[in-house]
Amino acid sequence: MLPLALFFGLVYFAAFTSYSKAMSLGPMSYTSLATSLGMVLPVIAGPLAWGESIRPLQLVALLVMMAGIALPCITKGGEGVRLTRRWAFWALISFISSGSINIIQKVFANSTAGSDQGRFMAFTFLFFSIFSLLSLIPGLKGRPPLSGPRIPLSLFQGVCDSLQYGINLALASMLPSIVLFPVLNGGASLLAVLVSVVAFHERPGKADTVSLALLVASILMLSMS
Repeated sequence: MLPLALFFGLVYFAAFTSYSKAMSLGPMSYTSLATSLGMVLPVIAGPLAWGESIRPLQLVALLVMMAGIALPCITKGGEGVRLTRRWAFWALISFISSGSINIIQKVFANSTAGSDQGRFMAFTFLFFSIFSLLSLIPGLKGRPPLSGPRIPLSLFQGVCDSLQYGINLALASMLPSIVLFPVLNGGASLLAVLVSVVAFHERPGKADTVSLALLVASILMLSMS
């Protein structure tokens, strides 16, 4: 368990860091797209590693969901920011690490220690915290102290992440990769659109409306499969 938790903590740190780096170097829309499409990695790993089958309807649903995720990102046109090689590098790392997180969850769920999710998550976040603290050491001199809303927001994000990964681990032993990880990613994108409309009173554009319809249709197709 400990080696896998150590690796999970390292990959989680890589995902968090690469996403932040890519966001600072390029457009948010393309960075979010690259990260979200990481779900194809566990989908590919499903048949190769665990002998999971992929039905035609599930494959169609995956393509529809990818279109629904990509449409708003592409129509925003990169927000006027030129893509660079540095951005492409960090976006690629974010794509690989986000997909690897899902694969590790599936590996643990299918292992003999799969029932001990609490200890696994505790060790994972312990190692992630250690990696995060070590990454701060070179820049501690002259860095302003962590204060204000950043502390409760960081704690809130940690709680949400732990709950999310705990639920993912439980579902990973019940559902095939082609259903679980696309639904998680598509559901998150769907929730983001709904929150922007309900909580922030944003008016969705045509691309957002089409994206919403595609995401709902893909999730329904996966649920029927």
